[in-house]
Amino acid sequence: MTPASSARSGDGADGLPAGAAAFRFAAEAMGTRFEAVLGDDGRGEAAARSIAEEALHGIASLDLRLSRFRRDSLLAHLHRHAGSDPVELDAELFALFALAESVRCASDGLFDPDVGAAMERSGFHDRSANGARPARSSGSALENRDVGRAPPYTLDPATRTVTLRRGASLDFGGIAKGHALDLAAATLREHGVRCALLHGGRSAVVTIGAPPGRTGWRIELAPAGGSHSKERRGASARMRSRGAALAPSDRPVASAIDLRDRALAVSTPFGRVVGGRSHIVDPRRGRPAPIALLPAQVAIAGPLCALCDAWTKPALLLGSRPSGLDAAYECVLGWETAPAVREAL
Repeated sequence: MTPASSARSGDGADGLPAGAAAFRFAAEAMGTRFEAVLGDDGRGEAAARSIAEEALHGIASLDLRLSRFRRDSLLAHLHRHAGSDPVELDAELFALFALAESVRCASDGLFDPDVGAAMERSGFHDRSANGARPARSSGSALENRDVGRAPPYTLDPATRTVTLRRGASLDFGGIAKGHALDLAAATLREHGVRCALLHGGRSAVVTIGAPPGRTGWRIELAPAGGSHSKERRGASARMRSRGAALAPSDRPVASAIDLRDRALAVSTPFGRVVGGRSHIVDPRRGRPAPIALLPAQVAIAGPLCALCDAWTKPALLLGSRPSGLDAAYECVLGWETAPAVREAL
């Protein structure tokens, strides 16, 4: 992880008004680029860098613990002990496992971290960037179709342990980015940061406060496109950041919203495509959902980025707002209703 600063003065990028003083830092993790934009609170760049590096280091640490391609990761350790011994988790990971299970239950299984085998079977987990193959759960099989039918693990809050079901194959890609941003934002707040924006791959964002003279951080939602056609698939593939549908902006466009102390996550079936198949797995069937049946994009805004991130998947599969989604969260399919969302937020 090598955070690096860029322009000190706001130039209209990252939701900052032109001329606003800020520091920007970045790091690579979870196969994408995370960035932190900290407003200048008078403590200077060295202090901002130290705080940002701590926040970004937490993201990188979570990435290492949840990697499916490292034999020394916590996830690999869990898979080796599936169906047998409970494994103790730290507070951050226990919170993640608990959040994932709460969404699995509330969504009737439309969100389920037990999709690792389906992802691998569909070619999304064949190898990592360094050629390593993903670790598998004890007793797992690529043809396992029991995804979504039973809880993949049980949690014991008293001992803060998790016991993985034999045959389960976990992949937290549908929630980990949002959780990582929530943890990073908590680190910034602990250091007294009152104005900041964090994003991961421009598809998930957390905001703290607002830039000077603003009611919130201005976020632009990229066009969703029209009907499910070859033309739309081509247009969607050209979205910013290769499928990311989120781009901080200072331009007064109709699809921009203002966020203050809230999070936003965007998901699209075009984010990753292998052999014509989307990375959005339908846990009920244990395979990727047909792209032609999914909305072009979904955005969810609310208090926790982890929950925004996780709930975009059931929303995509349903093509509507999930009934289990808490009222504190806004859901938009396509950007036709973006102006109304701007008012609601």
